[in-house]
Amino acid sequence: MQKNSEDGGYRKFILIQLPEECKPDSEAAKAGYKTIDEIGMERIKRAAKKIKAENPLFAGDLGFKHYTLEEPQKDALLQMEKFDPTSNLISRITVDDFGLETVLRTWLVADGYGLTEDAEKIMLGKYKAYWKNDHLYMIHPDHDFDATSIVALMDKYNGEPFSPHNIVIFGYSFGFTHREELQKNLRTLKDGNKTLTVNIDVRY
Repeated sequence: MQKNSEDGGYRKFILIQLPEECKPDSEAAKAGYKTIDEIGMERIKRAAKKIKAENPLFAGDLGFKHYTLEEPQKDALLQMEKFDPTSNLISRITVDDFGLETVLRTWLVADGYGLTEDAEKIMLGKYKAYWKNDHLYMIHPDHDFDATSIVALMDKYNGEPFSPHNIVIFGYSFGFTHREELQKNLRTLKDGNKTLTVNIDVRY
């Protein structure tokens, strides 16, 4: 961060810390820090404050994002093993078993956008989706996804600077019927005089 403030660079870094607790009799624990990563975050905050004070015109990134690696609950893992993606039965697995931010951030990284990029929230009727460049992410359960959502999506493709070629669906949230209906409507999309090819990517 200091070097970026000096030469206008765009350096980024990733810090990884084991879930290590501060020793009860340590100065850190006495100061209120429970884990080593809490100390690291505080150091970054203090460094950022100092750099900003010394370089008030610097407009670069002095923030950070904090992620925690966690295993899914055992019940969720068992349900994942039993789940049949070809069935139209409603899955007992929900996005809450993983966390919306976890699913979205995992996909953004997998699709090459990195850890720090965010997706834009867009409303398709009553259904909330997330858009980043060439990908539209549909993670929430499909009970808010209806005919008005299809119309809203088609309107976006036909009337806005909006042309993601990949629609990524959280397979546990979307039933087979809704996926088929979405695929059928997407076949009618046109980009000028050519059919706009949109890939539906169902992920679990």
